[in-house]
Amino acid sequence: MAVEKLGFRLGVRFGATTATGARGLASARDARHVPLEASLRGAAAETGAERSGGGKEPRSRAGGAAAEGASPHQRRRAAVILSRDRQRRELSKEISSVQSVEAALAIAASTRPADFDHVHATACLHRVARLWAKDSPSEASLEALGSLFGRLAGFLRQPRLLDATAVAINAWSVAALGSVSEPWLRQVLPGLVAEALAQVREMPARGLANLAWSLATLPEKGEVSGESGTSALLRALAAEAPLRLHEFAPQGIANCYWAFCQLGGKDGDDFTPLRLALADEAMGRVSELHAQDLASIAWSAATSSTASPSLAKALAHEACVKLRHFSPRQLANLAWSLATAAPEGTAATVGRLAVEAARRPPSQLVQRDLAGLCWALATTTACAGPMLSADASSLHGAVGALASGARRRLSEYSTGALVGLSWSLAILRTDSASSVALAAVDAVAGGAGGCEGLGAPVVARLMWTLATLKVAGGSLHHSLAAEAILRLDAFGPLDLANASWAVATLPSVRGAGSLTAAMAARAALTAPEFSPANLVQVAWAAATVSCYDENLSAALTRMPRSQACLHSCRVQDLALSAWAQATWGQGPDALPDSLLLEASLRSSEFASQDLSNLAWAMATLLVRHEPLLATLAREATRKIQQLQPQHLCNLVWSLATLGWQLGRDRDLAGREACDIVGSLSVQ
Repeated sequence: MAVEKLGFRLGVRFGATTATGARGLASARDARHVPLEASLRGAAAETGAERSGGGKEPRSRAGGAAAEGASPHQRRRAAVILSRDRQRRELSKEISSVQSVEAALAIAASTRPADFDHVHATACLHRVARLWAKDSPSEASLEALGSLFGRLAGFLRQPRLLDATAVAINAWSVAALGSVSEPWLRQVLPGLVAEALAQVREMPARGLANLAWSLATLPEKGEVSGESGTSALLRALAAEAPLRLHEFAPQGIANCYWAFCQLGGKDGDDFTPLRLALADEAMGRVSELHAQDLASIAWSAATSSTASPSLAKALAHEACVKLRHFSPRQLANLAWSLATAAPEGTAATVGRLAVEAARRPPSQLVQRDLAGLCWALATTTACAGPMLSADASSLHGAVGALASGARRRLSEYSTGALVGLSWSLAILRTDSASSVALAAVDAVAGGAGGCEGLGAPVVARLMWTLATLKVAGGSLHHSLAAEAILRLDAFGPLDLANASWAVATLPSVRGAGSLTAAMAARAALTAPEFSPANLVQVAWAAATVSCYDENLSAALTRMPRSQACLHSCRVQDLALSAWAQATWGQGPDALPDSLLLEASLRSSEFASQDLSNLAWAMATLLVRHEPLLATLAREATRKIQQLQPQHLCNLVWSLATLGWQLGRDRDLAGREACDIVGSLSVQ
């Protein structure tokens, strides 16, 4: 039966009708299996039903009558043809049943060229590709594989000898072999690309997905097959796939989406419309996606920066339904992907993924998975607030389990991975996570080499971690600060923001004032390279330790002049910018109208600390902006239960200092003002 299936999938009909072969192709398109394994399992169900007599070839009455009236020569010729067909089928069956690379290649090497056709070459190469990673091929196997590639190249020189499905199978086999196939790519890839381009409209949906996957996987395909041929094939695939999306199996959607996320922007093409169509199809059929498909689509979207919040949320919702079906690696990859794509909207799902991963045997989570899960939890925590979970105790237990697993594997991490792990665990702020974060910091900078030789980003990240953990005064803390001064010219905007925040948070480090002044001057010099958040962070740190830099203040004043810059600011940045200018004792011009107007339009986003900081800055600089004051007061009343005592005092003092009035009717305004101030005072 295996050979009959192979025959139908590759367009060779061994005694069956053309209609039967077509039905076999159609039914196999809809079957869902791993790529290409199903392609080699065709539709022999109909064929089997037509056969009878212990597998003998069916004969119609007309055929039987014709055979009875045939001449001896015709009968001998028919017998020879039937014998060859049987031999070919037996050979294909033998190829499909081998369990080692050497056995498959031995069949190819020992079979006469006349008896080894394109069907056998395709089946043999596919079998080798499936077994290669599991086997340990010898040098002789490589020589035999080269001979097999040579035979396939010869078949490809005959136009249309291989049908569309066979082309896709061979492309998959070549790509699945990876670097093993590189020596022979120039022999077969140009022919595969040309045949695929000529038959792309005849290719089944599975073939389109596998061909796209192959092109995204193959190394240096443009150099081997020619940029024009590869680009033309990619454009043809991108045009054909949207018309056939309803035919794609769930795995085909995942494979095709992964491929065109990898190919996006390469070869001068933009495949955004196709990626959007595939994402919409995935969301519409999300319940059909298997665990591997969910993880693959999420990872593809996150690594190519093409994820939309709606796609991330749809995948997150379905992941919760199929939680037990994920492998540990898939749980880690999916958590990382969701945290990268939509950290604010997927925090609860990331927490559930982490809890599920922590329930698996520790041996199944490698160091990469542990670090990815910790990073995902930290990222969603930083964006969405404290760790969210239906069962907070389970999540804290999961964090402890992940941290313990990471501690056991600290020696396996690179320096960069240790720095990232310490950052993640510091944000999570549990006792177990904090202790492992300190161990990771010590593994990076506390060894025999100390801080010498560490790069600027590493120094800044470690300073930030120690400050977050509130570890001050130790020799490591002072060593990092000294190293920061030496490497200040190498600090980028993010490094300056992290290091300055760390010094301002724990100013007990030796030379904190001079280090902060140096970082403020460096930030002012390179201000155009800074994001608003990083520039404001450095300004806040300088103001906190009473370090004034005129150029940094001027850069902060210029920031609100750009409308695009204002829109990209967080409301926290607007409030901290105003606070820093007021702390430095600048004039009212330090708070331009554009900043105040933007703050009034986005006041509903303000946290209690932001309300307090902005009101205090306006009162300190005697900036009276009626719309913003009215909005701040109303927001303070609405969030009065969330305000800390210091926030309440700052707001009451600020409103009283400015003699605030609401609206034009001073009597009514005065009464409402008194009511709001009174409410704040009572609270």
